[in-house]
Amino acid sequence: MRTAIARLAAITAGSLILTACASKEPLDYLPESNAYILINAEKAYQDAGSKRLMEVAEKFQTNAAGKAKGKKMYIGLAGFPSAQPKVCGVMIGDDSFSKAALEDLKTAGGTVSKVDGRDAVSYKQPGVQAPGAEMTFATLSPSAILLTNSPAARDLMTNTAKRKSPAAVNHALFRSANSDLGIHTFTFAINTEPLLNMAGQQINMLKGMNPKGAEALQKMKVAKIVADWEQEPKVTVSLVVDDKEGREALAALVNFGAQMMKANPNADKMPDFVKGIQAKAGTDAVEIPVVVPKEMADKAIAALEEMSKDLPKDPVARQQAMQAAAIKMLGR
Repeated sequence: MRTAIARLAAITAGSLILTACASKEPLDYLPESNAYILINAEKAYQDAGSKRLMEVAEKFQTNAAGKAKGKKMYIGLAGFPSAQPKVCGVMIGDDSFSKAALEDLKTAGGTVSKVDGRDAVSYKQPGVQAPGAEMTFATLSPSAILLTNSPAARDLMTNTAKRKSPAAVNHALFRSANSDLGIHTFTFAINTEPLLNMAGQQINMLKGMNPKGAEALQKMKVAKIVADWEQEPKVTVSLVVDDKEGREALAALVNFGAQMMKANPNADKMPDFVKGIQAKAGTDAVEIPVVVPKEMADKAIAALEEMSKDLPKDPVARQQAMQAAAIKMLGR
């Protein structure tokens, strides 16, 4: 009897473990981070302006077949703002996404490998030599891919899925960014405390000019950026401060900085939409909306479309041609 009970207990425990492993969602691998970048590619292809941007971006891909189109991308920058943060990401698409994405990367010159038994491709943008520039894309399921920039990042994602490291899905900053992703194409959210700690000397200097603004800046814990492009590109920066007085002081500080910017001798060269930037204290954060005029955005896209024509097929030559064209365009 005892043997039968022990055997039953072992089978039950084994089944629970297998069920727990099998039930993992892609986002269970994403670690808690100081900064998150989230992209809603489905919405990007639905909105007229961002659709043009996505299509011209496809033309710039280096020898890639471009068959794979993801739906959502979630990236955590663990350890940010260190010089080399661990880049941990999850890309999600339809049931053919993973296979098509790896094929695209192989066509673009990526190196085929295996990561923890999973099909993977490592890829580095031609001409880029920065540490951590090579990304590894590993199949998690037919519809999901894990992306990392180092073995340490891969270990972190594995430990997160095993619940040995804190997960993004339980992190208030990520949950806030993810809720924004439901209605926006692009979301960037950052825990500002580490950055402010690094800027202690500059903040002390600011206290001499604007003590209330400096105090409010130190109270800021989170900054978020959301962006969309339907008819014209719209960006909203949100600086989260808990108390009303702090939000008002921080908005005044931002507007003071905008006034100083307009007083610059070269301010006449700035676009009108930049000169018109105005911060307002909202119910939860200081909001800074920016709208790029449609005509200006359309002109920039047309220039990119022109750049994409007749690019060399060689990856390095293609990258060099793109950089030269970008410098020329910015110098106009």
